[in-house]
Amino acid sequence: MSEIDGHEIDGGEVDGSALDGDAVDHHAVGQPGGSAARIAALAVGAAVLGLLALFISSDPRGRVEEPNRLLGGRVPEMRGVAVDGRSFNIDNLRGEWVIVNFFATWCPPCIAEHPDLVRLEEWGEANGRLALVSVAFNETPEKVQAFFDERGGGWPVLDDADLSVEFQIALIPESFLIAPSGLVFQHFLGGIRADDLIAIIEANDLPPEQGGVGTRSAEPAPETGEGG
Repeated sequence: MSEIDGHEIDGGEVDGSALDGDAVDHHAVGQPGGSAARIAALAVGAAVLGLLALFISSDPRGRVEEPNRLLGGRVPEMRGVAVDGRSFNIDNLRGEWVIVNFFATWCPPCIAEHPDLVRLEEWGEANGRLALVSVAFNETPEKVQAFFDERGGGWPVLDDADLSVEFQIALIPESFLIAPSGLVFQHFLGGIRADDLIAIIEANDLPPEQGGVGTRSAEPAPETGEGG
């Protein structure tokens, strides 16, 4: 476990009970008039309400790293026409770090994290090391464009289609950090912070032979000589 800016990052397993809700006896569901059926129905209702409460009241600045089957594997295919009409293919970004961000314009935590994404876009444009792409959940192109016009940012935004299924999206906002090799390097459930992502990239943006997963070579050590 490591710590960045006072926040613990744990790559281990996360207890999914908060997402899954209480266990339900599925054999009892549907038994007319039975007390077991009523109890099961109440449990299901409580689980749904719990998920809704988790989505609405979760700390919009909290970032939790969550295990995902994509970690360490090739990023799923992402190609198509963005909401602003330009073509997009994530394979064209090979050699750069990429943030894949799932969001919605009506999601309060997504709105809260957007300034950090804008800052990450500016940082990436300044050094050519990072690109962003977002996937809009249940949105129209007009709403997405208005969202970006009001809050800034110019990266491509794709319609969800089946991407949320491919990426196993559980709760928005949700993001993935893709290494320059095209492999999924890290997964974040909840809003991300620009400082954290920059620190992760800086720590790993070296070729494998130098202990990293990126492509940038380490800067040579300054020459020293006797007598200055």
